[in-house]
Amino acid sequence: MKLPKKPTPPWVFALLCLTAIFTTLPARAETFAEQIDLSPLRTMAVQHNQTMKTLDTFAREAIWQITGHEKLDGQESVYTLLDMSFHPDEFVSRNIIKIINVPLREEFENLESIDDAEKQRIIKQGTVSLAFLERPEVQTLLVKVQSSSVTKSKAINQIMSARAAMQEICQLEWGFIPAAIVPPGGSSGDGLWHRPVEMIGAVPELSAMLKQHGDAPLATPQGYEDKQQLLSSMFAATGSLMRGWDNQDVSLVNQSAQNLATLMQQINPAAYPSHAKRAVEVMYNRLTMLTIPGAIFYFIAFVLFLMCAQAQAPKLHPWALVFMIIGLLIHSTGIGIRWWLVGGIFPPIKNEFESVMCSAWFGAVVGLILELRKPRGFFGAAASFVGMLALVAIFAAPFVTDHQIGGEIGQVQGILMSYWLYIHVTMVTASYSLIGMGFLLSTWWLARYYLRGGASAPASERPFLAMFDLCNLTALQLAFWMLGAGIILGAIWADQSWGRPWGWDPKETFALVTWMVYLIAVHVRVVTKDKAWWTAVLGFVGFWIMLFNWIGVNFFLVGLHSYA
Repeated sequence: MKLPKKPTPPWVFALLCLTAIFTTLPARAETFAEQIDLSPLRTMAVQHNQTMKTLDTFAREAIWQITGHEKLDGQESVYTLLDMSFHPDEFVSRNIIKIINVPLREEFENLESIDDAEKQRIIKQGTVSLAFLERPEVQTLLVKVQSSSVTKSKAINQIMSARAAMQEICQLEWGFIPAAIVPPGGSSGDGLWHRPVEMIGAVPELSAMLKQHGDAPLATPQGYEDKQQLLSSMFAATGSLMRGWDNQDVSLVNQSAQNLATLMQQINPAAYPSHAKRAVEVMYNRLTMLTIPGAIFYFIAFVLFLMCAQAQAPKLHPWALVFMIIGLLIHSTGIGIRWWLVGGIFPPIKNEFESVMCSAWFGAVVGLILELRKPRGFFGAAASFVGMLALVAIFAAPFVTDHQIGGEIGQVQGILMSYWLYIHVTMVTASYSLIGMGFLLSTWWLARYYLRGGASAPASERPFLAMFDLCNLTALQLAFWMLGAGIILGAIWADQSWGRPWGWDPKETFALVTWMVYLIAVHVRVVTKDKAWWTAVLGFVGFWIMLFNWIGVNFFLVGLHSYA
């Protein structure tokens, strides 16, 4: 007996149709930018701002400083950096320098040398060109505004930094890579890395060509006396790279990029960072410095802990711990990579990005320990919330505020370099993470308190709120003691760095105000009956004072702590 044939499911027909469509579509021709392989150049080492980094990191920072974005025209930063360096004429007149401050944009309405349409474009788009900034009347206007408006001075400094960065890239007379990619020549040198243009004097043929054109090369740094052949090959590779770029010769560009990256390592292999370190840095950049991956796991843990505590679902607790631990491991890896890249024996806590990242890490560790001791979901929810919020904040801050908060890896100012820096900042940022945990617990307690009837809440609810209050009090007491210790240690550091232990700097003042809020929160329980309510309210208020002190002071007030 022949069985009836089953009808073909509709999804099979849909799949066959889509396959037929995509197999008959003509292949899209890859552009020059998509065909070339810049990976050897991305991992090439650069010395910038006293710190070793890859060309990938250097390019991301430079393009961001100019445009406010890591990409221009959809191209990666290294491609844009090279294109700008090799074809400066195509960029100096483009409106790509970002003006963040809107009132500053409006100041250009006072210029008589541009028409009304251009004035409105600047106000609306907030971009100008390098050629525009080079005009004498524009320079005069900016100097005048800077001397008369404190609020616009910071914005003008940002524009001038972008202008300087673009000037360095668009070296019209040279066209070389505008970065210190040449390692120190040897023990007789100064130990500094140099830009290719500084090495021209070490190659007789290039020096002779300059003299024929009436130009004199820059003085060659010491230590390269026996590197003439390598430097000559470096310029040959750079020249081939530029020719391939001009002619859009993919194979020549790829070969030249590989040759240039190899030659840089041969100049001084002992001084060159390892390939592993450079490759990890490029991957670290591509993975958003592990902020978003870590935040995703923290968020899942937060939701699970919340359900465990609020909905009394203990079966979710093991899963919440698993996601919490994975998020913490990713978070720890991000800090470890940054620590490894910058070097040194102390953790990276020298700017806003690093201090927020390390603060949240401390809070996650403390919260996890407390949660393992008291597995009720409260501490776990608070700690994962702090971790998630911090990682999302440091990732999103540049896009929201158009202000870098130290995502680039660098060194702290020389006068501030002291082991007291790390002790003070570690203590203070640790207390901030505990304040963040207290904020969530305080907000959670207040919401639950009022949703369940406030002072008239049923008796069955009171044990839950009492337990909640004890968890909140634990976090706030730890924050109180750690912040107080951090302020005292900061006074010792300030005395060493600035010659005085206390100077009523805005950040010092608001740190003291924050500590006083928690001083009241800890002691108000002695004199009031509504102990839990006052603890929750002060925990909520204290968080916002702390946040203004930590972040807001840097944006709105000027002081000695503005670097962090």
